[in-house]
Amino acid sequence: MPLTNFQIFLAGLALYIAFRVIRSKWRFDRLQPSSEPDLPLPFGQRIGWIAINSTNTRSVARAVGITKKEFANWRSGLEIVHNSSIGAGKVFISPPLNGWTFVIGTAIPFPAGSKHADNCMPLLAALGDKFEDVQYYFADEELGFFGWARIRHGKIGRAFAWGDEGIIWNRGRATREERALGLRPLEPQTAKREERASALQRLVYPGEDHVHRLAGAWSINPMDIKFLESSMGVGLIGTPPPSWRKREAS
Repeated sequence: MPLTNFQIFLAGLALYIAFRVIRSKWRFDRLQPSSEPDLPLPFGQRIGWIAINSTNTRSVARAVGITKKEFANWRSGLEIVHNSSIGAGKVFISPPLNGWTFVIGTAIPFPAGSKHADNCMPLLAALGDKFEDVQYYFADEELGFFGWARIRHGKIGRAFAWGDEGIIWNRGRATREERALGLRPLEPQTAKREERASALQRLVYPGEDHVHRLAGAWSINPMDIKFLESSMGVGLIGTPPPSWRKREAS
């Protein structure tokens, strides 16, 4: 008896689903972390990172609080955290580079605006109590979100973030490095209404390039890593702590 069109459709659908499952598994298998040392690779697009003035990868991993740690080199670590299927549940702790260790991933908290609790600043403050210089960056053109912060000697000297709501963070005065890049965001909330209106007109909207160049002025531009003198190394990849999960503001 010949197959009906509906039976042919069901058979085709089953084959398609099987193909998708096999392809997903194949992609996941290819994204296993590798412990083979390699050279640093550039990053910084559609992702967040924290630059910490430390050469101790394990110490940074403990301070960040990741669990289920595995060794991962630059290539496999960056591939995993950028993966749309599993990247949101992973964080890569890089090998040290020129005195800095990077915490990289889309899972890193970011100030999402008034509707969500700020999980980012408490994390940065805690890291600032343990390390001399802690810098936060987030750049995502698609989300329209850009942010940076710097904590030195346990004090938040500067924090700025821009998203759908406009200015989300604006703590401390704009630094010399920001102004050199043409970024002239509003000064703290003490400014008079007229001064704030004038400042809004002069505001240069931040972009990925601003964030990368500011990182280069404060520590290391992640897009220029391949031009730095460096040695091969292996970092760690793991699962972020529950405190990083986005939650609504109470």
